[in-house]
Amino acid sequence: MKFGHIKPLIACLVFIPLPVAWAAERGAPETPCEQAPSALPTIPLVDLLESVSKKSGKEFLVDKRIEADVVIGQLDWRDVTYPTLHSILRNNELAAVTVQGLVNIVPVATVRQYPLPVLYEADETFADDEWVTLIMRPERATAALFVPILRPLLPQQGHLAAVAESNTLTIVARYANTRRMAELIHDMDEHTPEL
Repeated sequence: MKFGHIKPLIACLVFIPLPVAWAAERGAPETPCEQAPSALPTIPLVDLLESVSKKSGKEFLVDKRIEADVVIGQLDWRDVTYPTLHSILRNNELAAVTVQGLVNIVPVATVRQYPLPVLYEADETFADDEWVTLIMRPERATAALFVPILRPLLPQQGHLAAVAESNTLTIVARYANTRRMAELIHDMDEHTPEL
């Protein structure tokens, strides 16, 4: 009786490779992972920036290292607003930084080298994907204690440092991420016992 349960299993094992072999003979991919990906919709960056410039009044300057086309997914480029532009740039590993009135489109790997806006509290005038520098001072906890907790939450291009003398944290990241970190710092600081 024990062997009666094994026979159907063996039969199944015999039939499993047949469809794979048949597909291989016909030249079809064996797994979905081997199928060629379809091209994502792109648009020339200059056209996208021109459209956003007309709506926002902003002027753009593009770093020469940036490719001419950007992936926009299913968005209609004519409807893209300035905040949405930041999301498109994020998905293309780019960032926008305003310097002397011009919005510089730069590789995200270099974003920390630019003069980002400095915030001391939440400011909803910034787009969620806009890069900023946030300075925070915990009231109870030592700032340095937050660094190993928060550093893994930052993208590789972000920055987090504690200054012991002033008990402050400097966070460089996208605005939405700094806002999230500010909430975490506030909550953890609030639950730290007073010394």
